[in-house]
Amino acid sequence: MRILITEDKIKTNKELFDTILRRRIKSKGDLSFTSTHEILGIIEEELLEFKEAVRGNDSDRAFEELYDIMVATFWGICSMDTDNGMDW
Repeated sequence: MRILITEDKIKTNKELFDTILRRRIKSKGDLSFTSTHEILGIIEEELLEFKEAVRGNDSDRAFEELYDIMVATFWGICSMDTDNGMDW
């Protein structure tokens, strides 16, 4: 059964994403990815970790891995949106 996702849940998770993103920038820096291949590799790595969590029935870890996927895809978008002369 699907359940309605409320505006409050959306707001809460947007705020959590922002917190996680800022923490990740603080720990890893704010430099862009260098290629679509790097972006793909990182997203695939995060997806693999999510699959492992799901297969292990570890919902807390799966939740964390989904945020890692969000951060990786968001950072990939930001990287590709920079004016750095790269031929993406």
